[in-house]
Amino acid sequence: MSRYSCRKLALPLAVCLIAASILGSGIADSSKLTAQEIGFLEDFVLAKDREKVLKQLVPGTEKYYYFHALHYQNTEQLDKVDELMVQWLKRRGETETYRQIRNRQALLKYSDDPKATLEYLKTELKLNFAHERSIPDAQRELPTKLDPQLYSVDTLLKRVFDRQPSNTQEIKDKGLLLLADRKLTKTQRRHLLQRLKRPDFPGLVDLIVADLKERDSRSFGEMPIHKS
Repeated sequence: MSRYSCRKLALPLAVCLIAASILGSGIADSSKLTAQEIGFLEDFVLAKDREKVLKQLVPGTEKYYYFHALHYQNTEQLDKVDELMVQWLKRRGETETYRQIRNRQALLKYSDDPKATLEYLKTELKLNFAHERSIPDAQRELPTKLDPQLYSVDTLLKRVFDRQPSNTQEIKDKGLLLLADRKLTKTQRRHLLQRLKRPDFPGLVDLIVADLKERDSRSFGEMPIHKS
């Protein structure tokens, strides 16, 4: 960026890095210069009076616009650059060297209008900062508590008997009290009586009587609970 440093222009580090990516070597690319152009470039760089050297250029040519604009930028005459670029674009179109001067101009104006420079860089580099984290099928409103019906005693017992309808095998001993006052099938009731070890089970007498009334029931005393 010629004699302008990032510090002098008050450019943030990120802007300086972006500047490096959009500023090319342009007309000073040694692989594209002819011997005549190299001679002029040396005169321009080493001259104490560059305006005198610029008089060598033919008005309206690409070199004329480029080096005049470069000189105005180096001498902080940015308003003249704006005026010259209007003529340049109208006469020559948007050439590669024109774009380089336009990029430099945007960066050199950062200290005066940071927002404009940053907007220019976003447009020029097609930057987009509207990204959001994507959560597929995300629910915006989630429940804060469980549905009581999902873990109620009735629901849990139904799941147990749906899997094993003929007995109480899937219910642990500590959970047998949940079957008190429940309507059980003949096989469920009998399996429950076979598992009971204490006579203080709620409704035990009614359970025993109901079982003894079944046709396939054996006599009283066949189960350990009868003797408790």
